[in-house]
Amino acid sequence: MTLRLALTGGLGSGKSLLAGWLRASGHPVVDADQLGRMLVEEDPKLRKALSREFGLDLWNGTRLDRAALGRRAFASVEATARLNALVFPYLWRAIRQELERARGPLVVLDAALVFEWGVQDQFAEIWVVHAPDSLRLERAARRLGLPVQELAARLERQWPQERKIRLATCALDNGGPPARLWEQAQERLLRLGLPGLDPRTRPLEAAASQERKP
Repeated sequence: MTLRLALTGGLGSGKSLLAGWLRASGHPVVDADQLGRMLVEEDPKLRKALSREFGLDLWNGTRLDRAALGRRAFASVEATARLNALVFPYLWRAIRQELERARGPLVVLDAALVFEWGVQDQFAEIWVVHAPDSLRLERAARRLGLPVQELAARLERQWPQERKIRLATCALDNGGPPARLWEQAQERLLRLGLPGLDPRTRPLEAAASQERKP
């Protein structure tokens, strides 16, 4: 029997870090962002819809200027909602196909908008990774190379973390070292009777903390 897990979290939360550990441990992970990028560049109907809504100048051939789309789509709550409404039907169809193809005791969807899409009832487990907003902004700025002010505006367009935590089956705190996130995920997997994370993915801090335990 396969358990479906939706892994979610806001900008800079660290959910992609956890998704990487799960993938490296042999669990199939469907990456919604990766699928979205592929669809935007390969599906002419979706490109046309995005161009109509957000401007023809977003494109260099078939390649999307994602930074420009982000600035326009996160300029207001209404613009963000229009983007999600345009992309979701294409993306969810592709996600479902990938989930159905995946095999194993655990299949994971890595997606930021599980609750916003209203698809939470499709998953037996929903994990939300959370961290203080200041730390999330710091991480996102380092990873994306965008101004903190722009990222803060994006963060304001997302659901509050507290709302997602209330709805999730498991909340994982990533406000500390990566070791702590790894340990929380490992504990939850083992409690569910699932294969755990590969010890080789464990951050060094986790190994040190394990050695200090009596």
